[in-house]
Amino acid sequence: MVRRAREHGIPGGSPLLGTAATNVVMVVCSSLAGVIVARELGPSGRGDYAAVVVLFGSALIIGELGLTAAVTYFVARDPGSGADVVATGRALMVLTGSGWAVGGYFMAPLLVDGDDVIAAMRVMFVCCLPAFAGASFGFALQAVDIRRWNMMRLGLPVPYLLCVVAIAVMGKSNILVFCVALAATSTAQGLLSYWLGRSVGLAGGRVRRGLIRPLTTYGVSQLAASAPTSINSRADQLVLSQVAGSAVLGLYAVAVSVTALALPLVTAIGNVVFPRLASGEGSGQDTRRLQQTALVGSVLVAGVTLVPLCVTAPWLVPLVFGESFSGATQLVWVLAPGALALAVSAVAGDILRGLGRPLAVAWAQLAGAVLVTVLLIALVPVWGGMGAALASSATFVLVAVLLCLAVRGGRDRTGSLDAPDPARGGSR
Repeated sequence: MVRRAREHGIPGGSPLLGTAATNVVMVVCSSLAGVIVARELGPSGRGDYAAVVVLFGSALIIGELGLTAAVTYFVARDPGSGADVVATGRALMVLTGSGWAVGGYFMAPLLVDGDDVIAAMRVMFVCCLPAFAGASFGFALQAVDIRRWNMMRLGLPVPYLLCVVAIAVMGKSNILVFCVALAATSTAQGLLSYWLGRSVGLAGGRVRRGLIRPLTTYGVSQLAASAPTSINSRADQLVLSQVAGSAVLGLYAVAVSVTALALPLVTAIGNVVFPRLASGEGSGQDTRRLQQTALVGSVLVAGVTLVPLCVTAPWLVPLVFGESFSGATQLVWVLAPGALALAVSAVAGDILRGLGRPLAVAWAQLAGAVLVTVLLIALVPVWGGMGAALASSATFVLVAVLLCLAVRGGRDRTGSLDAPDPARGGSR
Protein backbone atom coordinates (compact mmCIF):
# COMPACT_ATOMS: atom_id res chain seq x y z
CA MET A 1 0.00 0.00 0.00
CA VAL A 2 1.37 3.39 -0.96
CA ARG A 3 2.06 5.64 2.01
CA ARG A 4 1.10 9.10 0.93
CA ALA A 5 2.51 12.16 2.66
CA ARG A 6 -0.26 14.70 2.24
CA GLU A 7 1.37 18.11 2.19
CA HIS A 8 -1.41 20.56 1.53
CA GLY A 9 -1.32 24.28 1.06
CA ILE A 10 -1.25 26.83 -1.65
CA PRO A 11 1.94 28.56 -2.75
CA GLY A 12 3.71 29.73 0.35
CA GLY A 13 3.38 26.43 2.20
CA SER A 14 6.18 24.09 3.21
CA PRO A 15 6.01 21.87 0.07
CA LEU A 16 6.59 24.94 -2.08
CA LEU A 17 9.46 26.19 0.06
CA GLY A 18 11.13 22.79 0.09
CA THR A 19 10.71 22.40 -3.66
CA ALA A 20 11.96 25.93 -4.32
CA ALA A 21 15.02 25.30 -2.16
CA THR A 22 15.67 22.06 -4.03
CA ASN A 23 15.32 23.83 -7.37
CA VAL A 24 17.78 26.50 -6.27
CA VAL A 25 20.33 23.88 -5.17
CA MET A 26 19.87 22.06 -8.48
CA VAL A 27 20.40 25.21 -10.52
CA VAL A 28 23.40 26.28 -8.44
CA CYS A 29 25.02 22.87 -8.89
CA SER A 30 24.20 22.75 -12.60
CA SER A 31 25.43 26.32 -13.09
CA LEU A 32 28.70 25.70 -11.27
CA ALA A 33 29.24 22.51 -13.25
CA GLY A 34 28.48 24.44 -16.44
CA VAL A 35 30.96 27.16 -15.54
CA ILE A 36 33.70 24.61 -14.91
CA VAL A 37 32.93 22.74 -18.13
CA ALA A 38 32.94 26.02 -20.09
CA ARG A 39 36.26 27.12 -18.62
CA GLU A 40 37.84 23.72 -19.19
CA LEU A 41 36.58 23.16 -22.75
CA GLY A 42 36.36 26.74 -24.09
CA PRO A 43 33.59 28.06 -26.37
CA SER A 44 34.02 25.40 -29.05
CA GLY A 45 34.18 22.47 -26.63
CA ARG A 46 31.31 23.91 -24.60
CA GLY A 47 29.30 24.02 -27.83
CA ASP A 48 30.00 20.34 -28.53
CA TYR A 49 28.99 19.49 -24.97
CA ALA A 50 25.77 21.51 -25.35
CA ALA A 51 24.93 19.65 -28.56
CA VAL A 52 25.33 16.25 -26.87
CA VAL A 53 23.28 17.22 -23.82
CA VAL A 54 20.52 18.82 -25.90
CA LEU A 55 20.21 15.78 -28.16
CA PHE A 56 20.18 13.44 -25.16
CA GLY A 57 17.54 15.53 -23.41
CA SER A 58 15.37 15.54 -26.51
CA ALA A 59 15.66 11.76 -26.74
CA LEU A 60 14.50 11.39 -23.14
CA ILE A 61 11.48 13.64 -23.68
CA ILE A 62 10.35 11.85 -26.82
CA GLY A 63 11.26 8.35 -25.63
CA GLU A 64 9.29 8.56 -22.39
CA LEU A 65 6.07 9.04 -24.41
CA GLY A 66 4.73 11.45 -21.80
CA LEU A 67 4.46 8.57 -19.31
CA THR A 68 6.29 10.35 -16.50
CA ALA A 69 3.54 12.98 -16.25
CA ALA A 70 0.92 10.24 -16.63
CA VAL A 71 2.39 8.31 -13.69
CA THR A 72 2.34 11.42 -11.50
CA TYR A 73 -1.22 12.23 -12.50
CA PHE A 74 -2.74 8.80 -11.93
CA VAL A 75 -0.86 8.06 -8.73
CA ALA A 76 -2.18 11.37 -7.38
CA ARG A 77 -5.69 10.42 -8.48
CA ASP A 78 -5.58 6.96 -6.91
CA PRO A 79 -2.65 6.37 -4.51
CA GLY A 80 -4.00 2.89 -3.70
CA SER A 81 -3.10 1.76 -7.24
CA GLY A 82 0.26 3.55 -7.13
CA ALA A 83 2.51 0.48 -7.18
CA ASP A 84 0.68 -0.98 -10.18
CA VAL A 85 0.74 2.35 -12.00
CA VAL A 86 4.50 2.53 -11.43
CA ALA A 87 5.06 -1.05 -12.61
CA THR A 88 3.01 -0.53 -15.75
CA GLY A 89 4.63 2.81 -16.53
CA ARG A 90 8.09 1.35 -15.95
CA ALA A 91 7.45 -1.55 -18.34
CA LEU A 92 6.30 0.82 -21.07
CA MET A 93 9.23 3.22 -20.57
CA VAL A 94 11.84 0.44 -20.50
CA LEU A 95 10.45 -0.81 -23.80
CA THR A 96 10.81 2.59 -25.44
CA GLY A 97 14.13 3.22 -23.67
CA SER A 98 15.63 0.09 -25.18
CA GLY A 99 14.77 1.31 -28.66
CA TRP A 100 16.31 4.72 -28.03
CA ALA A 101 19.48 3.22 -26.54
CA VAL A 102 20.10 1.01 -29.56
CA GLY A 103 18.97 3.51 -32.18
CA GLY A 104 20.87 6.42 -30.68
CA TYR A 105 24.08 4.41 -30.38
CA PHE A 106 24.20 3.72 -34.12
CA MET A 107 22.90 7.16 -35.15
CA ALA A 108 25.51 9.09 -33.16
CA PRO A 109 27.92 9.59 -36.13
CA LEU A 110 25.05 11.20 -38.05
CA LEU A 111 24.27 13.65 -35.26
CA VAL A 112 27.71 14.95 -34.18
CA ASP A 113 31.29 15.13 -35.45
CA GLY A 114 34.59 14.08 -33.87
CA ASP A 115 35.58 10.77 -32.29
CA ASP A 116 35.31 11.97 -28.69
CA VAL A 117 31.99 13.71 -29.34
CA ILE A 118 30.53 10.63 -31.04
CA ALA A 119 31.71 8.43 -28.16
CA ALA A 120 30.18 10.87 -25.66
CA MET A 121 26.87 10.79 -27.52
CA ARG A 122 26.86 6.99 -27.51
CA VAL A 123 27.49 6.90 -23.76
CA MET A 124 24.53 9.21 -23.17
CA PHE A 125 22.16 7.19 -25.36
CA VAL A 126 23.07 3.94 -23.59
CA CYS A 127 22.20 5.78 -20.39
CA CYS A 128 18.58 6.10 -21.62
CA LEU A 129 17.68 2.61 -20.38
CA PRO A 130 18.44 3.05 -16.64
CA ALA A 131 17.03 6.58 -16.82
CA PHE A 132 13.68 5.29 -18.04
CA ALA A 133 13.69 2.39 -15.56
CA GLY A 134 13.97 4.76 -12.61
CA ALA A 135 11.73 7.50 -13.98
CA SER A 136 8.44 5.85 -13.03
CA PHE A 137 9.47 5.67 -9.35
CA GLY A 138 10.83 9.21 -9.39
CA PHE A 139 7.75 10.85 -10.85
CA ALA A 140 5.36 8.82 -8.71
CA LEU A 141 7.10 10.30 -5.67
CA GLN A 142 5.95 13.74 -6.80
CA ALA A 143 2.36 12.59 -6.20
CA VAL A 144 2.80 10.90 -2.83
CA ASP A 145 5.79 12.46 -1.06
CA ILE A 146 7.27 15.73 -2.32
CA ARG A 147 10.08 15.60 0.24
CA ARG A 148 11.38 12.30 -1.12
CA TRP A 149 10.80 13.50 -4.67
CA ASN A 150 13.07 16.46 -3.98
CA MET A 151 15.70 14.15 -2.49
CA MET A 152 15.59 12.09 -5.67
CA ARG A 153 16.04 15.14 -7.87
CA LEU A 154 19.19 16.14 -6.00
CA GLY A 155 20.66 12.73 -6.84
CA LEU A 156 21.96 13.95 -10.21
CA PRO A 157 23.21 17.57 -10.02
CA VAL A 158 25.03 17.32 -6.68
CA PRO A 159 27.10 14.19 -7.48
CA TYR A 160 27.72 15.44 -11.02
CA LEU A 161 29.13 18.72 -9.73
CA LEU A 162 31.48 16.77 -7.45
CA CYS A 163 32.58 14.65 -10.42
CA VAL A 164 33.17 17.74 -12.58
CA VAL A 165 35.30 19.34 -9.87
CA ALA A 166 37.31 16.14 -9.48
CA ILE A 167 37.84 15.85 -13.24
CA ALA A 168 39.06 19.44 -13.47
CA VAL A 169 41.40 19.08 -10.47
CA MET A 170 42.94 15.92 -11.92
CA GLY A 171 43.44 17.59 -15.30
CA LYS A 172 41.38 14.98 -17.15
CA SER A 173 38.94 17.43 -18.77
CA ASN A 174 37.47 16.45 -22.12
CA ILE A 175 33.95 16.03 -23.40
CA LEU A 176 33.96 12.23 -23.17
CA VAL A 177 35.01 12.17 -19.52
CA PHE A 178 32.39 14.76 -18.59
CA CYS A 179 29.66 12.77 -20.36
CA VAL A 180 30.72 9.49 -18.73
CA ALA A 181 30.38 11.24 -15.37
CA LEU A 182 26.93 12.56 -16.36
CA ALA A 183 25.78 9.11 -17.48
CA ALA A 184 27.05 7.49 -14.27
CA THR A 185 25.31 10.00 -12.00
CA SER A 186 22.11 9.72 -14.05
CA THR A 187 22.17 5.95 -13.54
CA ALA A 188 22.78 6.41 -9.83
CA GLN A 189 19.77 8.72 -9.67
CA GLY A 190 17.64 5.95 -11.18
CA LEU A 191 18.74 3.59 -8.39
CA LEU A 192 17.99 6.26 -5.80
CA SER A 193 14.50 6.69 -7.30
CA TYR A 194 13.83 2.99 -6.85
CA TRP A 195 15.06 2.98 -3.25
CA LEU A 196 12.97 6.01 -2.29
CA GLY A 197 9.94 4.66 -4.12
CA ARG A 198 10.27 1.34 -2.34
CA SER A 199 10.33 3.14 1.02
CA VAL A 200 6.81 4.49 0.44
CA GLY A 201 5.30 1.34 -1.05
CA LEU A 202 5.67 2.11 -4.75
CA ALA A 203 7.67 -1.07 -5.47
CA GLY A 204 6.29 -4.57 -5.87
CA GLY A 205 3.39 -3.67 -8.13
CA ARG A 206 2.34 -5.65 -11.17
CA VAL A 207 1.80 -4.67 -14.76
CA ARG A 208 -1.94 -4.34 -15.31
CA ARG A 209 -3.37 -4.42 -18.79
CA GLY A 210 -6.21 -2.19 -17.68
CA LEU A 211 -3.75 0.58 -16.86
CA ILE A 212 -1.98 0.57 -20.22
CA ARG A 213 -4.69 2.45 -22.06
CA PRO A 214 -5.25 5.28 -19.56
CA LEU A 215 -1.52 5.75 -19.05
CA THR A 216 -0.76 5.84 -22.77
CA THR A 217 -3.81 8.03 -23.52
CA TYR A 218 -2.69 10.67 -21.05
CA GLY A 219 0.95 10.08 -21.97
CA VAL A 220 0.43 10.56 -25.69
CA SER A 221 -1.48 13.76 -24.96
CA GLN A 222 1.44 14.87 -22.81
CA LEU A 223 3.90 13.84 -25.54
CA ALA A 224 1.92 15.97 -27.96
CA ALA A 225 2.84 18.85 -25.65
CA SER A 226 6.37 17.78 -24.63
CA ALA A 227 7.61 17.12 -28.18
CA PRO A 228 6.88 20.66 -29.42
CA THR A 229 8.02 21.95 -26.02
CA SER A 230 11.35 20.26 -26.66
CA ILE A 231 11.45 21.87 -30.09
CA ASN A 232 10.68 25.28 -28.63
CA SER A 233 13.32 24.91 -25.89
CA ARG A 234 16.08 23.24 -27.87
CA ALA A 235 15.60 24.04 -31.55
CA ASP A 236 17.66 27.23 -31.25
CA GLN A 237 20.70 25.33 -29.98
CA LEU A 238 20.16 22.43 -32.38
CA VAL A 239 20.04 24.79 -35.37
CA LEU A 240 23.08 26.74 -34.19
CA SER A 241 25.02 23.48 -33.75
CA GLN A 242 24.46 22.69 -37.41
CA VAL A 243 24.62 26.18 -38.94
CA ALA A 244 26.71 28.54 -36.83
CA GLY A 245 29.49 26.38 -35.41
CA SER A 246 30.58 25.31 -31.94
CA ALA A 247 31.97 28.67 -30.78
CA VAL A 248 28.73 30.54 -31.46
CA LEU A 249 26.75 27.75 -29.81
CA GLY A 250 29.06 27.93 -26.80
CA LEU A 251 28.32 31.64 -26.30
CA TYR A 252 24.63 31.04 -26.79
CA ALA A 253 24.54 28.13 -24.34
CA VAL A 254 26.13 30.32 -21.68
CA ALA A 255 23.54 33.06 -22.24
CA VAL A 256 20.75 30.50 -21.94
CA SER A 257 22.22 29.17 -18.70
CA VAL A 258 22.28 32.69 -17.22
CA THR A 259 18.64 33.47 -18.05
CA ALA A 260 17.63 30.01 -16.83
CA LEU A 261 18.49 31.11 -13.30
CA ALA A 262 14.97 32.55 -13.13
CA LEU A 263 13.37 29.13 -13.40
CA PRO A 264 14.04 27.26 -10.12
CA LEU A 265 11.84 29.33 -7.82
CA VAL A 266 9.08 29.65 -10.41
CA THR A 267 8.90 26.02 -11.46
CA ALA A 268 8.59 25.01 -7.81
CA ILE A 269 5.11 26.52 -7.92
CA GLY A 270 4.06 24.24 -10.76
CA ASN A 271 5.76 21.22 -9.19
CA VAL A 272 3.55 21.56 -6.11
CA VAL A 273 0.36 22.66 -7.88
CA PHE A 274 0.32 19.80 -10.42
CA PRO A 275 -0.27 16.87 -8.02
CA ARG A 276 -2.49 19.04 -5.81
CA LEU A 277 -4.87 19.74 -8.71
CA ALA A 278 -4.64 16.16 -9.98
CA SER A 279 -5.82 14.82 -6.62
CA GLY A 280 -9.13 16.63 -7.10
CA GLU A 281 -9.10 18.04 -3.57
CA GLY A 282 -10.68 21.37 -2.70
CA SER A 283 -13.69 23.26 -4.01
CA GLY A 284 -13.95 24.93 -7.39
CA GLN A 285 -13.31 28.29 -5.77
CA ASP A 286 -10.18 26.96 -4.05
CA THR A 287 -8.95 25.58 -7.35
CA ARG A 288 -9.43 28.88 -9.16
CA ARG A 289 -7.70 30.78 -6.35
CA LEU A 290 -4.78 28.35 -6.49
CA GLN A 291 -4.42 28.85 -10.23
CA GLN A 292 -4.50 32.65 -9.99
CA THR A 293 -1.99 32.72 -7.15
CA ALA A 294 0.36 30.41 -9.02
CA LEU A 295 0.33 32.48 -12.23
CA VAL A 296 0.72 35.87 -10.53
CA GLY A 297 3.48 34.47 -8.34
CA SER A 298 5.34 33.11 -11.38
CA VAL A 299 5.40 36.55 -13.04
CA LEU A 300 6.61 38.32 -9.91
CA VAL A 301 9.30 35.82 -8.98
CA ALA A 302 10.68 35.55 -12.51
CA GLY A 303 10.74 39.34 -12.92
CA VAL A 304 12.53 39.94 -9.63
CA THR A 305 15.19 37.41 -10.64
CA LEU A 306 15.74 38.47 -14.25
CA VAL A 307 16.04 42.24 -13.85
CA PRO A 308 19.22 42.09 -11.69
CA LEU A 309 20.71 39.48 -14.03
CA CYS A 310 20.21 41.74 -17.04
CA VAL A 311 21.66 44.77 -15.24
CA THR A 312 24.78 42.94 -14.07
CA ALA A 313 25.33 40.79 -17.19
CA PRO A 314 28.07 43.00 -18.76
CA TRP A 315 30.47 42.29 -15.90
CA LEU A 316 28.94 39.12 -14.46
CA VAL A 317 29.28 36.95 -17.58
CA PRO A 318 33.00 37.67 -18.23
CA LEU A 319 33.76 37.40 -14.50
CA VAL A 320 32.16 34.00 -14.11
CA PHE A 321 32.79 32.34 -17.46
CA GLY A 322 35.88 34.19 -18.66
CA GLU A 323 36.55 37.04 -21.09
CA SER A 324 36.11 34.74 -24.08
CA PHE A 325 32.40 34.57 -23.24
CA SER A 326 31.81 38.35 -23.02
CA GLY A 327 29.95 38.19 -26.33
CA ALA A 328 27.11 36.40 -24.55
CA THR A 329 26.00 39.56 -22.73
CA GLN A 330 23.76 40.94 -25.50
CA LEU A 331 22.25 37.49 -25.95
CA VAL A 332 21.25 37.54 -22.26
CA TRP A 333 19.32 40.78 -22.80
CA VAL A 334 17.43 39.39 -25.79
CA LEU A 335 16.70 36.04 -24.12
CA ALA A 336 15.43 37.59 -20.86
CA PRO A 337 11.84 38.35 -22.00
CA GLY A 338 11.58 34.80 -23.28
CA ALA A 339 12.90 33.46 -19.99
CA LEU A 340 10.15 35.32 -18.13
CA ALA A 341 7.54 33.92 -20.49
CA LEU A 342 9.05 30.42 -20.20
CA ALA A 343 8.74 30.52 -16.42
CA VAL A 344 5.08 31.55 -16.63
CA SER A 345 4.28 28.92 -19.25
CA ALA A 346 5.90 26.20 -17.13
CA VAL A 347 3.48 26.96 -14.28
CA ALA A 348 0.49 27.35 -16.60
CA GLY A 349 1.33 24.02 -18.22
CA ASP A 350 1.48 22.27 -14.85
CA ILE A 351 -1.91 23.76 -13.94
CA LEU A 352 -3.49 22.42 -17.12
CA ARG A 353 -1.88 18.99 -16.69
CA GLY A 354 -3.14 18.85 -13.12
CA LEU A 355 -6.64 19.55 -14.41
CA GLY A 356 -6.34 16.62 -16.81
CA ARG A 357 -5.91 18.86 -19.86
CA PRO A 358 -2.52 18.02 -21.40
CA LEU A 359 -3.95 18.55 -24.89
CA ALA A 360 -4.48 22.24 -24.11
CA VAL A 361 -0.74 22.43 -23.42
CA ALA A 362 -0.05 20.56 -26.65
CA TRP A 363 -1.93 23.03 -28.84
CA ALA A 364 -0.12 26.03 -27.34
CA GLN A 365 3.29 24.39 -27.67
CA LEU A 366 2.52 23.28 -31.22
CA ALA A 367 1.78 26.89 -32.18
CA GLY A 368 5.10 27.83 -30.64
CA ALA A 369 6.91 25.08 -32.55
CA VAL A 370 5.55 26.40 -35.84
CA LEU A 371 6.61 29.95 -34.99
CA VAL A 372 10.12 29.06 -33.81
CA THR A 373 10.73 26.95 -36.92
CA VAL A 374 9.79 29.80 -39.22
CA LEU A 375 11.77 32.38 -37.26
CA LEU A 376 14.90 30.23 -36.98
CA ILE A 377 14.90 29.59 -40.72
CA ALA A 378 14.50 33.31 -41.40
CA LEU A 379 16.79 34.80 -38.74
CA VAL A 380 19.69 32.44 -37.96
CA PRO A 381 21.32 32.54 -41.43
CA VAL A 382 21.33 36.35 -41.22
CA TRP A 383 22.02 37.11 -37.53
CA GLY A 384 23.39 33.84 -36.13
CA GLY A 385 23.09 33.59 -32.36
CA MET A 386 21.19 36.88 -32.08
CA GLY A 387 18.63 35.60 -34.56
CA ALA A 388 18.19 32.43 -32.52
CA ALA A 389 17.69 34.52 -29.37
CA LEU A 390 15.01 36.65 -31.03
CA ALA A 391 13.23 33.55 -32.32
CA SER A 392 13.36 31.87 -28.92
CA SER A 393 12.00 34.87 -26.99
CA ALA A 394 9.16 35.49 -29.43
CA THR A 395 8.16 31.83 -29.26
CA PHE A 396 8.10 31.65 -25.47
CA VAL A 397 5.99 34.82 -25.25
CA LEU A 398 3.42 33.38 -27.66
CA VAL A 399 3.22 30.08 -25.78
CA ALA A 400 2.85 31.81 -22.41
CA VAL A 401 -0.02 33.94 -23.68
CA LEU A 402 -1.85 30.94 -25.15
CA LEU A 403 -1.41 28.84 -22.00
CA CYS A 404 -2.61 31.62 -19.70
CA LEU A 405 -5.68 32.10 -21.90
CA ALA A 406 -6.34 28.36 -21.68
CA VAL A 407 -6.12 28.42 -17.89
CA ARG A 408 -8.34 31.46 -17.61
CA GLY A 409 -10.92 30.54 -20.23
CA GLY A 410 -11.16 26.77 -19.84
CA ARG A 411 -13.48 25.22 -17.30
CA ASP A 412 -12.07 23.19 -14.43
CA ARG A 413 -11.90 19.56 -15.44
CA THR A 414 -10.73 17.81 -12.32
CA GLY A 415 -13.92 15.79 -12.52
CA SER A 416 -13.98 15.32 -16.29
CA LEU A 417 -10.64 14.04 -17.50
CA ASP A 418 -9.15 13.93 -20.97
CA ALA A 419 -7.82 10.48 -20.03
CA PRO A 420 -9.66 7.54 -18.44
CA ASP A 421 -9.39 7.00 -14.70
CA PRO A 422 -7.47 3.75 -13.95
CA ALA A 423 -9.32 3.33 -10.70
CA ARG A 424 -12.53 2.90 -12.66
CA GLY A 425 -11.11 1.12 -15.63
CA GLY A 426 -12.64 3.36 -18.26
CA SER A 427 -13.71 6.80 -19.25
CA ARG A 428 -15.63 9.05 -16.98
